[in-house]
Amino acid sequence: MGTEHTTAPADGGGAPAGATRTAFRTCPLCEAGCGLEITIMGDRVTRIRGDREDVFSGGFLCP
Repeated sequence: MGTEHTTAPADGGGAPAGATRTAFRTCPLCEAGCGLEITIMGDRVTRIRGDREDVFSGGFLCP
């Protein structure tokens, strides 16, 4: 289970297509279970990086 944060566009329009969300998830690919910080703009993933607040992975990801 993860959490999400949504930020409205700077122009104040509040249109969902321009909204940026940050979702926090756990990677399911191996037993390490790295924490992921996923940035989503509209319906597109724009960045995936290690979640620095994750207790187990501390922001690091498997190679």
